[in-house]
Amino acid sequence: LSLFKDLPLHRWKPTTKDFQLLRNWLLNDALDSVRHQLTVTVLTRLNWTLEDNPKRPFLTTSFHQQTALLLTEVVAVHGRLPVPSAVPVLASNFLADSVQFLASFSRSWNSSSLVQWAWHLALKLRLHTFDCFPDHLMWILHHPQQAFRNVRQLQDDPQLSILRQPQPTPL
Repeated sequence: LSLFKDLPLHRWKPTTKDFQLLRNWLLNDALDSVRHQLTVTVLTRLNWTLEDNPKRPFLTTSFHQQTALLLTEVVAVHGRLPVPSAVPVLASNFLADSVQFLASFSRSWNSSSLVQWAWHLALKLRLHTFDCFPDHLMWILHHPQQAFRNVRQLQDDPQLSILRQPQPTPL
């Protein structure tokens, strides 16, 4: 995990296949698993900002939207789970020290931390057309039908089904 923190992930543009793998790890692995924590690290370190010329998201708007939906799913799946206990590890060399670090990190990572992380990442996402293309704001305001013709419809888009499902109230 610590090795991935040094990679220049801010330059990486994940493919659909990459996103599906990250999605699978985030949804299906335990909160204390290395793959889950790796996915959190990767998603946190991606470049969610705008490119300079022209001003547009570094990652596609579709990727931003899919990530927002993923965050909704992750909180629905893991947001209210109890914290699993981590196995203590003896540290006698570098590898053992790394495992110890991961174990202590995973012990501190719980559903509350996950929800906080999801909100932090959600605030970085560029989900509105105005946020995605600030250089085209005047054109968007003068041509709203063209600018918003690809807006996804909650009732018609099967990928938005997670948003139509009732969410349990917090305990």
